This record gives sequence, structure tokens and C-alpha cells, in this order.
Amino acid sequence: MSRISWKAIEPFGAAIDLDLSARLAPEQLSELRSIYRDRGLLVFEGQSLSYPAQLEIGAWFGRVIAEKSPSIVSPDPKVGSLGHKELAFHSDLACAAEPLEAISLHALDVDDGQSETWFVETMAVLDRLPAPLRRRLNGLSALHLWPTVANSSARKRGSGDVPDDWPGATHPVLFTHPQTGGDILFLNAGQTERIVGLAPDESEDLIETVFGYLYDPRFRYAHPWKAGDFVLWDNMRFQHGRPAIRAGVRRNLQRVAMGSRAYVDEMPPDFRATYAAIL
Repeated sequence: MSRISWKAIEPFGAAIDLDLSARLAPEQLSELRSIYRDRGLLVFEGQSLSYPAQLEIGAWFGRVIAEKSPSIVSPDPKVGSLGHKELAFHSDLACAAEPLEAISLHALDVDDGQSETWFVETMAVLDRLPAPLRRRLNGLSALHLWPTVANSSARKRGSGDVPDDWPGATHPVLFTHPQTGGDILFLNAGQTERIVGLAPDESEDLIETVFGYLYDPRFRYAHPWKAGDFVLWDNMRFQHGRPAIRAGVRRNLQRVAMGSRAYVDEMPPDFRATYAAIL
């Protein structure tokens, strides 16, 4: 049996040379899981996967969530959801009691190199924080709100445009990863509203200071999509976002998530109409 061929992606992740449609030997699957535990983000090129096949692959890495029909992320509303606007960095369901464990996207039909997904790591950033800043974060919690529109970058924190009863979840700022037991930073640009217990100005200053380290472009991986790409990542360890997609660019990505509850099951009822394409 041959070992899996892979190379590190900087500043994180791994590019795997493997045909995911082929049956893996138990030793290869064990090795692949080990690479995932170490690197947290896996990129496979040149794949051709059905939705059932993508579900099966997801089950190698977590509790796969099978939706009624394939979920497609696309700028074309006739094809899928989330449109063409910029999406702020976030972890899916950070605004719910149980964030998703992992996510995979498979490029079904894209214009090669014309769109990207950006990733940042929430674990390694802690090593970049000055010791006094990390000590300040210890013991704090943050409120994360559901975005009020599909484009999660459209609302400014603390803008007052969210009703008092708008749903969300509170999590520790330094969050213990449920699988690895390591610490991760749990603040994100798309859903974090405020640090609980701090005055608004103090909360915003602290969030912006942390974001200066978390979103430093030097520690970002930008994945340029090509037809056949398959990317899987740890949703707790990494945040993802994207720049706006230019008009006319094809970017149809098949999505499978791993976790305890589906995105639509956690979604506030009044918000479901926005995401009707993935129900």
C-alpha cells in the first residue's frame, strides 16, 4: 500500500494528491485523518464527486449532515444561495449553541481562478497575541448574533439595527475545541456582536485589536477555485470568508457540513426565507 502523497500549504493546510472516488485502504484513511488532525484544512484537486459521495467522505471526518437536497453555494439565485457579495470571516453556526464541526465544498462548475475563499486560523493566532492581551481575553465571553441578511458583512457591530430579541449565542472568547481540547479564539467579523460585560467602546476596541492579529493578510490562505476542487476544513479551527464575486462569474460549489444539527434546523424561523434555496 502506498502512503498518501501531500504537501503543506502555507500558512496552514495540506494539498492532497488523491482520487477521492477510489476506495481507500484502512491504513490510508487513518493517515488521511491524521493529516486532517494536524493541518485542519485539506485541498484535493481534480475530483468528480456526486452528492452521496461527498456525504460519505464527510463521514470520514465527523457527523455528516445529510440535507434533503444538495446544498449549492452560487452567485446565481437559480442555482444556489449566498449571492455574489463579499462575505465577512466567520465560522458557520458560531451564532448557535453548537457550531458546525467541519465543512466541505466541491467545485462543480466554476470559472477557474476567478473567485476565492479566504481562510484564517483561530488556533495559531493565539501564539501571535501579546501575553497581556491573551490574559485579558481569558474568562471573557462574546455574544454572536445571526446575521440579519444573507450577506453577513452588511451589518456593523453595535449599529442598533438588530431587535433586542434577535437570536444568537454566547461563547467563551477563548473556546476549547471539542475534538482536540486545544484553545481557539472565538471572535469573528460576521457574527460577533460584543464582548459581554464590557462598555460598548471598550468592547469594540478590544474586538478590533484582536481582529488586527486574526485577519492579518500575512496569515491568510486564499483558495482560488478551479473546477473539480474539493476543500474540507475544521469549522472551529478556521474561519472562512470571501471577496465579492464579479458579475457573470460562475462559482457553483456543492456543500456538505458535519456537526450535530443542520444549519437550517438552527436557523430562526423569520430568517429562513432568506435562505429558501437551501431548504
